[in-house]
Amino acid sequence: MIPTSDQTAPRTTAECTHSYARLGARTVTIATPHLVSGPICRPTMNLLFSLNGRPFSLHINSQQVLQTTAALVMPGQLRAVTARDCALLSISVEPGHALFQTLQQATQGQSMQALKLQPRSEAFEQLGRCYNDTAQTPVTNALLIDILAQSGLATAQRVPTRPRATTLLQAVDAKLPERTGAADLASQLGLSTSRLSHVFVAEVGMPLRSYALWQRYRLALKNLESGTGLSHIASESGFADAAHMTNTFMKYLGFPPSEVAKRCRISFRTAAS
Repeated sequence: MIPTSDQTAPRTTAECTHSYARLGARTVTIATPHLVSGPICRPTMNLLFSLNGRPFSLHINSQQVLQTTAALVMPGQLRAVTARDCALLSISVEPGHALFQTLQQATQGQSMQALKLQPRSEAFEQLGRCYNDTAQTPVTNALLIDILAQSGLATAQRVPTRPRATTLLQAVDAKLPERTGAADLASQLGLSTSRLSHVFVAEVGMPLRSYALWQRYRLALKNLESGTGLSHIASESGFADAAHMTNTFMKYLGFPPSEVAKRCRISFRTAAS
């Protein structure tokens, strides 16, 4: 299992232009021609691609620096991204996705890994369609498998989502946007609170709190489409208040929700993956 982190990334000056975000089934895809963000820390697998061939800089845990056009970042890694005029596509792959555990195994404990992607390949062309907001092309499992193959990770054995993990995730998802505590969920599943915490990490790959917070963040992204006030969106998304929601956006995305809704001009589409 890859360790995850609940540490809060410090706020920093960030830049982002002409972006969009698309919510898929267990994925969040963000596309932008220009991004300076971080440090941020997500509980998901994160695939990053420059679709015009210009390399971006990836700083991991304030130490490792990678110049690349494609990378996979493991969950819980504090990272900063500088992607100027890169046509950057960022795909967050969540627990419960068919390839989440396969990606974990393929990286063999590394914090990040540069990927290889042939510019004229079908996978590259499909990523380009995913980058195009008007096309609304979803990120499919087949596309991710092609990326794994081109990056030399195809030898990793496909690891299906564990049935118990599916049960745990569905139990949490069913309660959203309610802020259901671990004790209530443990009682529902016939477990002690301590046992639930242990089982959740072992089966899902991250703490229950981290997963629930990410799902509230996803819901808030979707609810930003409504154009209502941040306090209302925070309440509808299961956050304690607007400040809690803002801190979560800063931690995962590097931008407060007010900037996401206004300056970044991010539109939202729901698409199955």
